Amino acid sequence: MIHTFSFIIDETDYLEFAKFHHGNSRDSRKRMLFAKLVVPAVFIIWIAFQFATNRDPAAIAAIGIVFAIFSIVWIFFLSKHLLLMSMKSSLKNMKKDGGEPFARNIRLEMDEESIYQYTEKSETKVKYSQIEKIVQGQHAIYVYTSALQAFIIPFRIFESETRRSAFLDFLRNKQTT
Repeated sequence: MIHTFSFIIDETDYLEFAKFHHGNSRDSRKRMLFAKLVVPAVFIIWIAFQFATNRDPAAIAAIGIVFAIFSIVWIFFLSKHLLLMSMKSSLKNMKKDGGEPFARNIRLEMDEESIYQYTEKSETKVKYSQIEKIVQGQHAIYVYTSALQAFIIPFRIFESETRRSAFLDFLRNKQTT
């Protein structure tokens, strides 16, 4: 084996991957943009309806200002916070139902042809040619094997930045050959 790593994935690693994937997936960004724009759109429709029904313009303007402030807070702050709360809640519910969406104890091995992942419940073999993309997040390397699935390789398993860079170079070279 060329590289062998044994490590533990925890909830933080999983949530970091979920946030990273959500923020970097084109489809997820589209859904998030839609969710961010729904609230202001509803407010605009409500204000237009109020004007159309000849309501008091001063009252409509005052409520419009409140709606505008809430919309700005929603777009820039609350939507991201609610997304993280939703992810944590989903993870909690999965655990309550008897499972987790990730394996905790991981052993990764790499040889000349493939990556092997061994967990308590499964063994996975992926040829380098099957890797869709390799990306770095803030805390881990993500080796995508499909549009929604990736090996999570936390930075903490590397002794130094140099070793992490060398490992990334190794993966990228294998992916392109």
